Amino acid sequence: MVSDPDIAAARELCPDARLRYVPNVVDVAAIEPVTSLARERRAIFVASFTYEPNRNGLRFLLDEVFPRVWAELPDARLMLVGAGLEQPPSADPRVEARGFVEDLGAAYGTARCAVVPLLQGGGTPLKFIEALAYGLPVIATPRAAAGLDVRDGENCLLAEGGEQYAAALVRVLTNGAPALGQRGRELAAKRYSIDALGDLLAT
Repeated sequence: MVSDPDIAAARELCPDARLRYVPNVVDVAAIEPVTSLARERRAIFVASFTYEPNRNGLRFLLDEVFPRVWAELPDARLMLVGAGLEQPPSADPRVEARGFVEDLGAAYGTARCAVVPLLQGGGTPLKFIEALAYGLPVIATPRAAAGLDVRDGENCLLAEGGEQYAAALVRVLTNGAPALGQRGRELAAKRYSIDALGDLLAT
């Protein structure tokens, strides 16, 4: 199973089950990290928007977070990348619905941070791990981080509720957070890379 909380929940259902921790991973070595601060104050949300928890997370951003962000940073932008955006989710031109993109690395390179605003769901969001691997500061909800070995303020920022989430976004969009992004990349390589999975399965 992909996380310790999932294992604990499975053991409650079936105490005698033979379970093993096998985390979701990405090919960290093949991902070129973002190393410079993007010119524009842009956050990126990469997800499949056919998935209801991702759509709910997007509504949270548009209804509760970005109105607060725009009150302080009127030029801030939100870029949405992934399938399921046949209809633009907002008429505001600062919400950039890109849909599927050929070069995901280039899209990450135009952003100052990544957001993972999940309010429901389990497991470990692969896009969270991917964003860490790209070396961008990641701002996530506690729900999104529940199955990952991340620490608030060390390798990501965790924020709950529109006001707290917006405050974290304003800080990162204003000044960047390169050290946070670098530590996130280091965590992805150590715990959520193909090499790390190989070492785990060899034990």
